[in-house]
Amino acid sequence: MRDGRLLIYPNVYLRPRARAATEALQALGESGYDTARVDSARLARLVRQSQRAATSTLVDSLFVTLGAEQHE
Repeated sequence: MRDGRLLIYPNVYLRPRARAATEALQALGESGYDTARVDSARLARLVRQSQRAATSTLVDSLFVTLGAEQHE
C-alpha cells in the first residue's frame, strides 16, 4: 500500500496466486479497508497482471459499489 494504491510485485518466489491475493487482502485490512467489499474478480485480474511485472491500482477501484437503485 502506498499513496492510496495497492501494489503487487512479480511472483519471483513462485508462490501460488491465491497467496498473493490473500496477502493483498491482508494489506487492505491492515490499512482499515473492509475486505468483505473487495471485488474478487478485480483483485484476481490484478494478481494475474503482477505475474509479468509490478502492478498497482487505486484501492478504491477494487471495491464493489452499490448502484443508485440499491441505495433506495
